[in-house]
Amino acid sequence: MKWLKSTFYFLLSFSFFLTSCSEEAAFQEITERISVPVYKSVDEIRATIQIQAPQTIQEGGKIFSNDRLLLINDVRRGIHVFDNTDLNRPIKIGFLPIAGNLDMIVVDDLLYADNYMDLLAFDMADLNNIQFLSRTKDVFPFDDINEEGEYLVYYTIEEVKKLVEPAPNDNTFDSFIPSNNHKVGDRYGNYVSSSTKESVPYSSSFQSRFAFQNGMLYHVDLQRLNIFSIDDIKNIRLEKSQALENQLNHAQHLMTSENLLLVASQNNVLLYQTTNAVHPTFVSFLLHANACTPVFLDKKRAFIGLNENAHCAGWTNRLIELDVSDLNLNQQISTQAFANPKRILKYDHYLFIAKGEEGISILDIEKKQSELEKFSTLKKYPLDAQDIQLLEKENELYLLVLHQDGISQFKVDTTDWSMEKLSYQGL
Repeated sequence: MKWLKSTFYFLLSFSFFLTSCSEEAAFQEITERISVPVYKSVDEIRATIQIQAPQTIQEGGKIFSNDRLLLINDVRRGIHVFDNTDLNRPIKIGFLPIAGNLDMIVVDDLLYADNYMDLLAFDMADLNNIQFLSRTKDVFPFDDINEEGEYLVYYTIEEVKKLVEPAPNDNTFDSFIPSNNHKVGDRYGNYVSSSTKESVPYSSSFQSRFAFQNGMLYHVDLQRLNIFSIDDIKNIRLEKSQALENQLNHAQHLMTSENLLLVASQNNVLLYQTTNAVHPTFVSFLLHANACTPVFLDKKRAFIGLNENAHCAGWTNRLIELDVSDLNLNQQISTQAFANPKRILKYDHYLFIAKGEEGISILDIEKKQSELEKFSTLKKYPLDAQDIQLLEKENELYLLVLHQDGISQFKVDTTDWSMEKLSYQGL
């Protein structure tokens, strides 16, 4: 009897084991990528800012230079400061820890930088004694605040392992399933998509959100144009914040020239007249294919780059030249296919265009291939160029190039457009 009882329990246990193995075999492990919100408290965001010892740059974003100063944005961390008086030997001064910093501008030795929802100002006249001057609070609003009063500052991607049952009669199985929660990014709409296996690299060099004109500081966020009075540096005032016209989607670039202001987004470009600096007048717009959109505005012409980078869900690469002399953005002069434009700068009648890993091109905008109306390409440099800056100093032209692993400075010979490398600083 005991033998029968033991046999019964053994067979019962064995049947459970088989059932368990069978059920487990019916499932397969997949990796789901989900977006996870990152919150910061007001105290974290508004921590006291003091210049720190030089640090390693983790993710280079935008660069700025003048005849003595070099600044490198470290995405969402702060700004690295160099004394660049001697371009052959830039000197590390220190690091300004500015939480959430993505952009900056220098006007008359005064540095303005975003700090999540606040605007900060620093006196950079003495690089050995950089002074924090003022904080203008809550001028870049956040929509999402949790119950603890913390601000939703961006999203990160995390991978989660799950067991799932394959669809019936499906012998193939994708081990990666995207989450429906796909919003991954920050307050400017910079994001990586959880619907792809590879993260889309963020690059603040796609964006220039500050501009200075007629004594006013302009800033553009996703859908608003902000106008600041900076005549009293200790008491910067937000004079006006106006909605951008034409349902602008994800504004990225702001550019001024004389009494004109150009705002570029992922789907169109807006032109404003700034005769009244505090009350810009909207005059024209141009719709374009979805793309990251670097721009350069001249007195009579605008140059629009369209970049298919997945960061902007783009699908085309082009360079467009517009006549804006009559304040109409629909007066197209020329258009041409152009790979991966990231930053457009102008020197005399030459365009310098950074193209990321595809290098730098110099174009003569006064010479065109008549049959195609394309600009004549004077030179191509096959070096990684995530961002570029031109610097004129003592009647010489210099080019600063941000790479993924460092920053180089070149002296440019404008007779043959050759470049002499002066210095390299690893990140």
